[in-house]
Amino acid sequence: MAPDGRRDTLAFKEKLNQVLGTNAVHYWSALKEFLTGRLNRDEFDHWATLYLPADQIYLHNEFLLSTLFNALLETPPNDAGKGLKRKFGETDGDAGKTAAGEDGAKTPADAKSERPAKRKETPAERKHRELKQAVRALSKSERDRIRSLLKKQSNASSMPAPLPAAPPRISFPPPLVKLAQDPETLPAFATEYMRTLQAPFSSDAKGIPSGDALLDRMHAVAMEQGIHGIQQDAVRLMFSALEASIMHMKTIIEQCIIKLRANRLFGIRTHGASGELDGKGQELAAASITAADGIVHMEDEAGEEGHGAAGVDASDKDKPAVADEKRPAGRRHPRMSTTIQPRDLLFMARVSPHIMVESPLNIERLNSVVLSNTRLEHELSQQRAKQLTSAIDREYGGDDDDDGGGEDDAMETETEEHATLDEFLDSVLGIQYA
Repeated sequence: MAPDGRRDTLAFKEKLNQVLGTNAVHYWSALKEFLTGRLNRDEFDHWATLYLPADQIYLHNEFLLSTLFNALLETPPNDAGKGLKRKFGETDGDAGKTAAGEDGAKTPADAKSERPAKRKETPAERKHRELKQAVRALSKSERDRIRSLLKKQSNASSMPAPLPAAPPRISFPPPLVKLAQDPETLPAFATEYMRTLQAPFSSDAKGIPSGDALLDRMHAVAMEQGIHGIQQDAVRLMFSALEASIMHMKTIIEQCIIKLRANRLFGIRTHGASGELDGKGQELAAASITAADGIVHMEDEAGEEGHGAAGVDASDKDKPAVADEKRPAGRRHPRMSTTIQPRDLLFMARVSPHIMVESPLNIERLNSVVLSNTRLEHELSQQRAKQLTSAIDREYGGDDDDDGGGEDDAMETETEEHATLDEFLDSVLGIQYA
């Protein structure tokens, strides 16, 4: 210990440098950050333990305790060996003259008297300085936490104030045209308005309403909304939209019925259907019975095990219809339901997903005309049956027939089908099919 009671910290510093070796730079940097408040005590202890060996930790503790002990002493350190301080505004020559006390030079007393008086600190400045010193004394983590709180407050203050609650909405009656507000024209307006309300809906007419009915209905809606009139082009556009939507829905329902009806070639065939196909056509049509679980609505409790092949036996086509009660359980035919159920529409969408896509109006009209003509449908079914029969003959009886004859039959069948389509389209639509 020094004569003035202070401890020799330089000796501890030299010992620490010897123990630390290459880690001395990192250690003194961590100590500097700790003394300036950038690291807290736990963080500094972590780095000190990392850089110092376990048996030399006492040097670290002694150095810190000696530094704190010297800082608490009232006796200042020895200033011997330090030069004179340069006064404010002095040059090197002025400082030499002042130190030597030559003539004409300013003495330290004169320089002190000429120095401007220190401005008195205001209470606000003093409070700011004390607060700044208190913040500097905090650790780095605590200062970061204070900064984050200040950022949150600044963000909250920058956000716009919430809008006041909207007043409750009041539904007003639809604004009628000015004719309804004029007492002279009110009777005529009321009469016209009541007449337009009598226009039938599509649900009442079971189809697309006429042009006059659609115009009256659009006039009624326009009067309720304060619109003065309806142009004829708007009526045509609305009529086309209704026609396209109804045609699309009609196509979907027709496709569902086609897949459910029993008198189709590729549909479910029952004992009541007219048997116009030969045995091979019936056998090929029986291939579609695999979808019966998704289409046929069984009403027979005892025939579940035999409905997979019910109604498709070619030997039953010439026999008269017999009541289901008299048939064996394995040969009872399913009775078709007359109601389209959601599972039927789902089956149709799975089999033909393209049906759900709306086609152009001209194609919808053509499909409607073709599907509604029973004669053309019957002829096309016969032609398809012939094609399927010839395909079966080529597959199972190809050893007896010549390959060239099968190709000729296919070409002849295709020619007949085109001729039938030409005849129908020429007579109904007035166009030539190619």
